[in-house]
Amino acid sequence: MNTPSHELSSAVELRQRAEERARKTAIPSLDHLEAQSPAATHQILHELHVHQIELEIQNEELRRAQVKLDVARSRYFDLYDLAPVGYVTTSDHGLVLEANLTAATLLGVPRNGLIQQPLSRFIFKEDQDLYYHYQYHHHPPKTAEISPSRACELRMTHRDGTVFWARLEATTATDSEGAPIRRLVLSDITELKRNEAALQKAVQEKQELNQELQHRAKNSFALIVSLIELMASVAQGDETQATLAEIGARVRAMSALYHLLQTTDASIETRLDRYFTQVIATTAAAYPTGNLQFQQTYDAITVPVKIAAPLGMILTEWLTNAFKHAFPNGRSGTITVSLSRTATGARLQFADDGVGLPAGFDVTATQTLGLRLVQILVKQIAGRFSLERTSGTRERATGTRYAIQFLLAESPSQ
Repeated sequence: MNTPSHELSSAVELRQRAEERARKTAIPSLDHLEAQSPAATHQILHELHVHQIELEIQNEELRRAQVKLDVARSRYFDLYDLAPVGYVTTSDHGLVLEANLTAATLLGVPRNGLIQQPLSRFIFKEDQDLYYHYQYHHHPPKTAEISPSRACELRMTHRDGTVFWARLEATTATDSEGAPIRRLVLSDITELKRNEAALQKAVQEKQELNQELQHRAKNSFALIVSLIELMASVAQGDETQATLAEIGARVRAMSALYHLLQTTDASIETRLDRYFTQVIATTAAAYPTGNLQFQQTYDAITVPVKIAAPLGMILTEWLTNAFKHAFPNGRSGTITVSLSRTATGARLQFADDGVGLPAGFDVTATQTLGLRLVQILVKQIAGRFSLERTSGTRERATGTRYAIQFLLAESPSQ
């Protein structure tokens, strides 16, 4: 902004320039003034006075315009040169036409040292191909309107050889003569990249730890199943053996989940269709099911382990109950299991065409451990449980249908 001393020096300079021009021009003759009447002379003096005032007004307007221009320059300096990101304008061939102080500082060179230099000179050697692909594939030369901006992350080099990560965001446009140019925003994202690398390392370590824990859990479940089978082989009494078989089925359901997590490289979520298929196979293997057929229909639904585990236990209870009670004396039949999406979540349904529920059976008043366990697990996943006797056919008198409806949380795999 102008100061009083600056204004005084400008006035002195203006006076000197005026006197210099006056010396080069002829001085108007005063002879004609002597012949003028007093009124005419007064009019001439009045015109000169008015002209002087006009010049003073113009001078004041010029000064105000100069002040505004200085303010605009200062604002431009703050917004452009002192911006927190680098601004670079390049030609169609990648030569730097203009750059702000931030860009020069990032690259470690004086601003005038950037002009007419190829920007590729400051791109890390191994990222040169990425830079050229970004420049000429995502931003082909244009001769008209400004193009949308796109970003590219690559490594650049400081003049002292230091490598840093940068984010380039460019638009293509044309200059005042219609030549294509590129305007780039240059940001230092080195710290962001360090944080991303640290986060990725932490996630990898957590996944490896989870996999190790899952492996140990699977082995522990396998050991428990072996102990249960050993106890069942020497147990006395049908009731004891049946109880051990039920416990073994529940443990196998959990073991199947951890086996699936390990074999699919998952750590916190799993596909229910794959899990249910394994649960049915492992549970059926522990019972005489040669006369039974299985119909399975699943939507591909991924859920967290904390949801999958209770569902697997519930399905195991349904299967065990059907194997023990629905098909007595080697009766043949069909078990149908389906999983489908609903408007608010998912529905797991289990149905058999066995002998059905006892007359007068009340699920709310039952004291059987299996159904009580199912009700507890359903509450654990905030679901709704229903059980009903199905209508019979000519071949089958009745059957049983179980169903659970539960909500689905957002999953990154879906």
